[in-house]
Amino acid sequence: MEQAKIIQTALEHTTLKKITQATEIYYDPDPTKTIIEEDRDFVEAYWDMELNTDSEVNPDLLSPWVLRIKIDEQKKMDKQLSMEQIAGKIIEEFPSDLWCIHSDDNAENLAVLARIKNDSASKEDEQQTIEEDVFLKTVENMMLNSITLC
Repeated sequence: MEQAKIIQTALEHTTLKKITQATEIYYDPDPTKTIIEEDRDFVEAYWDMELNTDSEVNPDLLSPWVLRIKIDEQKKMDKQLSMEQIAGKIIEEFPSDLWCIHSDDNAENLAVLARIKNDSASKEDEQQTIEEDVFLKTVENMMLNSITLC
């Protein structure tokens, strides 16, 4: 039976949508200290490491809007995927447009956080912020339906 499951996993086309439990878009203005309680530990751990290295990531250039993709743990395990693989596929599809981080594979709440990368640190007006929200919703739809994981 286990062998059949391995073969089924290898043959079945899996998109991001098939392993996604839910998606949410938040206005979360400080990328280094998220307002999302379940993600606070891994976000702060990520930034503690990034800000202490010569990182190319500038939090001032990230959108205040964040797309949170909740991953279904059982489906992820059935497909033998890691959170790093999932986030890697997203980054591969949108290398210059999105910045992503993810929770650990053993976390209680599996999540990928994606933010739009901005070109400059200048503060945009309210219209630009609204456009980012709409753009993120469009990207969400594209990601769920077009990103093939395996």
